[in-house]
Amino acid sequence: MTHHHHLLLYLLLLLHLFPPTPTTSLCPQTQSSTLLSLKNSFNSSSSSLLSSWTPSTDCCTWSRVLCDPSLSFVSSLDLSNLSLSLPLPHLLFNLTSLTSLNLSSNTFNNTSIPDELANLSNLTSLNISNTGFVGPIPASLSRLSRLVSLDLSSFLFNSRGLNSLSADPALFRNLSRLRELHLDGVNLSDGGGGWAWGIPVTLRVLSLSGCSISGPVDGALSRLASLEVLRLSQNNLSSVFPDSVVKIPSLRVLDVSFNPLLIGCLPEFGPDARLETLDVSTTGFYGELPESIGDLVFLTKLELSNCNFSGRIPSSLGRLVGLVHLDLSMNGFNGDVPAFNGSSVITEISLSNNRLSGSIPLSYARLLKLTKLDMRNNSLNGSIPSSLFSLPLLQNLMFGQNRFSGSLQEFTNPSTSLMTVDLSNNGLQGPVPRSVFKLPGLKLLTLNSNNFSGTIELDALMNLKNLSSLDLSSNSLSIEDGRANSTSISSFPQIGNLKLASCNLTRFPDFLKTQEKMSTLDLSNNGIRGVIPKWIWNVGNGSLAYLNLSHNALTEIEQPLPDFSSSSSISALDLHSNFLGGQIPIPPPSAMKVDNKEHHYQLRHKLLQWTPVYYQDTVTVTIKGLEMTLVGVEDDMEEELMEMEVEGAPRFCVFCTQMDYIMGKPIHVECSCHVEE
Repeated sequence: MTHHHHLLLYLLLLLHLFPPTPTTSLCPQTQSSTLLSLKNSFNSSSSSLLSSWTPSTDCCTWSRVLCDPSLSFVSSLDLSNLSLSLPLPHLLFNLTSLTSLNLSSNTFNNTSIPDELANLSNLTSLNISNTGFVGPIPASLSRLSRLVSLDLSSFLFNSRGLNSLSADPALFRNLSRLRELHLDGVNLSDGGGGWAWGIPVTLRVLSLSGCSISGPVDGALSRLASLEVLRLSQNNLSSVFPDSVVKIPSLRVLDVSFNPLLIGCLPEFGPDARLETLDVSTTGFYGELPESIGDLVFLTKLELSNCNFSGRIPSSLGRLVGLVHLDLSMNGFNGDVPAFNGSSVITEISLSNNRLSGSIPLSYARLLKLTKLDMRNNSLNGSIPSSLFSLPLLQNLMFGQNRFSGSLQEFTNPSTSLMTVDLSNNGLQGPVPRSVFKLPGLKLLTLNSNNFSGTIELDALMNLKNLSSLDLSSNSLSIEDGRANSTSISSFPQIGNLKLASCNLTRFPDFLKTQEKMSTLDLSNNGIRGVIPKWIWNVGNGSLAYLNLSHNALTEIEQPLPDFSSSSSISALDLHSNFLGGQIPIPPPSAMKVDNKEHHYQLRHKLLQWTPVYYQDTVTVTIKGLEMTLVGVEDDMEEELMEMEVEGAPRFCVFCTQMDYIMGKPIHVECSCHVEE
């Protein structure tokens, strides 16, 4: 007999002498029955998500259920995202062994938080966020003395626009074990100025975004010596934010954004600071950034947009190799753009709407994880590194409204991720690189108001299958339409906004005939001659809202004339400064621009700023027998609002866009009008 046979006989003998004991269920029958009754009380769609809950199985193996193996009781129950809509069944409150309960993201609309939750006295974690509960948070929750984490966040509002769930901050004072408190969206306005005194000093996470808290920031927050996360965004906080809170050594996340009346300066940061996220955007914070901001070695997100910061951006920012998100837009920063080395993991840089000058650091071409680069509306100069267009993950490249000059060089390896390119309102010269039209993911291309020259063939657009917006206006370009055949016309992308003003066009591009999504078309200030074709009114397949054909050499409109009175979507039509004669269509009632020249309709949409001049003269314009008389002028910020009475027609509201004066009196008026409903 072999060795293997001896071993097999030995194992069989052991099994005979010591048979295995049957596995015992961890889940008590009473709790299993309770859970099954809960499931049966839910609607069918909710119950279908609990398919593992069956009578013949151990409830400790069910989805969303955890048991404590030492006590053989259900310890954790997750009923989140089940589309529950009925009041909570009272059976739930019999599960007194629960230490964790999650009811978040359900819809118990217009019901109060049940007092019976306090029966679950063993809870250490309770999450009933975004459940549609309304009214005051019951004081009975303060009896859950073992709570470590509590989330009552709610962003539902009542008919008066106030948070539907409210609380007195003193309610949480006795929860001495609490480490995390999330009350985002809960109305705490009744807590008065001392709301922070009701917060347990043991907290590590305090999230109070959108809680209708007003007045100064309570200095009692500095008592929270172990605080790691503080979110106070979207409140009505005012006065000076205490430096002592920013300097809490354990603080990792500070978010006080969207408190416009809250002011403060960023303090000097010590070497032991552990901040990972600092967000004071849309506040009144001001002053210069401390050089020590570069010592925040754990910082991943710096969001300081729409504040009153000024001075130079510290070069020490470039030392933050862990920084992922940087937004300093809409401030008063000046000086150079900060440089980041090639090892940086930064993905977003937004420095728009400042007073920055100088050139783009060459190191930006090595930021291989960059997805967004926004430098719009500064005074940056020099050339734009063409290597930026090859960054593999870059999606948005926005350099509009600066002072960049020189030519844009061709680039290799066009990025497949790039979706938005905005180089408008600069001084860029030379031809538009052909490689721009090889960016396969491009959706928006804005190159207007530069000094680009040379010729662009519209056939190049066929490579940009995702293009939805193109603006080449106001350059020295010549756009050529190659009279593509019907097959190639269908290969053009479906563009929503197309602006080719001042592009030396001599004819209507054929590819417009197949455009079904176009809402804006500007072909103004070109050399287009002859007849306006009748197919132009079908561009966009009913979605065209803005059409500008002004400043061309158009002589007539092909019959039959379009009917704007019913289904047309056109709300702005500009045909002025042409040589039109014969019949002219009745303009759309939604927008009309006229002057006092016989047979001269002027329809336009774009509003121009001009210095207000107040007067009492009456301007009368007659068009097809309808007399419009200017009867009043009212200052309306950037425009002048005029009311005109039209004989036999509804009242018009007219926005003045241009006036010429002699001795302070208007002699020529151009207006954009719409019929009031």
